[in-house]
Amino acid sequence: MTSNDHTRLKSVAIFFLFLSFFLYLTAETQGQTIYEYKDDSGAVVITDKPPDKKVKSIKKYEYKPE
Repeated sequence: MTSNDHTRLKSVAIFFLFLSFFLYLTAETQGQTIYEYKDDSGAVVITDKPPDKKVKSIKKYEYKPE
């Protein structure tokens, strides 16, 4: 590897380091809600979309980042 290749590789690595740091800072910290219930056939369904109102015994899990 020549000195020119090493410098170019170092520049690319620094660019991606700054890019990933910037994306980390700008990422939205949102909560996540997960629903768990049994469908008509008795199978357990886990989803992030709320089920129909006719579904009984819904377990709701909420994750909120600190």
